[in-house]
Amino acid sequence: MKLVARLVGVLGWLVLALTAAALATRWVDVATWRVPVVQAAFPIVGCVAVALLVLALAVAAMTGRRRFAAAAAIVAALPLALAFGAVRSTTAPAADSDEIVMVSNLRAGGADPATLVGLIKQHHVDTLVLTEVTADGLAGLDRAGLAQLLPHREGRTAYPYAGTMVLSRHPLILRGLGADGGGFYQPIVMVQATHRYLLHAVHTYAPIGRNASLWREQLRALQDWREAQPTTETVVMAGDFNASSAMPGFRDIAETMTDSLRATGAGWVRTWPNESRIPPFVQLDHILARVPGRPDPVVASGIDKVANTDHFAVWARLSVLPATISS
Repeated sequence: MKLVARLVGVLGWLVLALTAAALATRWVDVATWRVPVVQAAFPIVGCVAVALLVLALAVAAMTGRRRFAAAAAIVAALPLALAFGAVRSTTAPAADSDEIVMVSNLRAGGADPATLVGLIKQHHVDTLVLTEVTADGLAGLDRAGLAQLLPHREGRTAYPYAGTMVLSRHPLILRGLGADGGGFYQPIVMVQATHRYLLHAVHTYAPIGRNASLWREQLRALQDWREAQPTTETVVMAGDFNASSAMPGFRDIAETMTDSLRATGAGWVRTWPNESRIPPFVQLDHILARVPGRPDPVVASGIDKVANTDHFAVWARLSVLPATISS
């Protein structure tokens, strides 16, 4: 029995050490694909850390051995602190000038048009960012009524994954259509709403295999672009970042920006994968906003299931009116 207890103890310490190492990758910024894969699983690892703490406390209560419980508490402190922040809401009151933005990855144009157009009507979407949009996929959406709802559009279709478009009920002025070396179009437009704002549609490569270094370069390019924008400008970045808040590259982009879903206190948000044997576990799709004079520019935000695509759609109601104008 002593040998079994010792083996269980060794196994417990090993699992705790591996959990701590996985959590520590949150601060590792390398273009090796294995690290982003572990980072994507950060919420799951966090749940493991909390489960280990609960188990350790129960064992300590029965045996009086508190060293493992103390170590487990140290490891679980990070995910518990992050979880507390993730359920804290910092939203703004609604106003007639608010703008409703939605993003959806169409999975090579295959997303169900009726579902997506229905969501656009339901949420009264003003501006839509589509990634992996093909000519056939866009034609199907237009047949379902998208052209009447959002007639203004910029960007390009491409098969299967490179197409990215911005569609809006407002006039759009194209400011750039870069592919950032990866072949994915990422249009930058000025949305001519009542209070105009600059929108950067985002779609990066997934950090898998040899694409990991290109993915990191794309995130750095997005960070550089964000830093180059005047602080007097209302800026929105929206799309499939193929990155989560557990990745330093995304946090660098989101610095000075507000993630719409985090602002609502939505907790563990999961936008990928959809319609998979693997349950959704990571947020790859984001709407980031920065409005002059408004530290809390998000009014509401949420996700919706779309058939025939591996990503959930994300929508956000944004207060795009700078505070200096309203005062």
